[in-house]
Amino acid sequence: MPEWKRKLIEKKKQETKAQDTTPQQTAAITNTAADVTAQQTPPPTSTIATTQQKMATFVNTGTDPAMTEAQLFYESNPWGSLGWGDPAISVMTNAGDKWYIVANGVYAKLFTIAEEAQQQFTI
Repeated sequence: MPEWKRKLIEKKKQETKAQDTTPQQTAAITNTAADVTAQQTPPPTSTIATTQQKMATFVNTGTDPAMTEAQLFYESNPWGSLGWGDPAISVMTNAGDKWYIVANGVYAKLFTIAEEAQQQFTI
């Protein structure tokens, strides 16, 4: 056998031997990899909201003539009629949310939700 071929076979044997591991060695390598992964993986975060929702009730007292035909908006989304004789509107919302009253096509009032669990706003 030529020398170059014998050296090539010997090199392949060494590479194969280096790759051969016992089941115990494989388990140790696997466990070490799992330990490293566990150390690098941040703990799961909770999907529960950190703030509790608030109950906000909007009522038209029927005393302000400018509010006879009022509507309640959440940001730019119409939520419901809040004119004279309309029932109060209660919503679940979050602290910092902004609710608007539009009367006669004009933004008339702004209400910002506070931290209290239950709030009532009147127009």
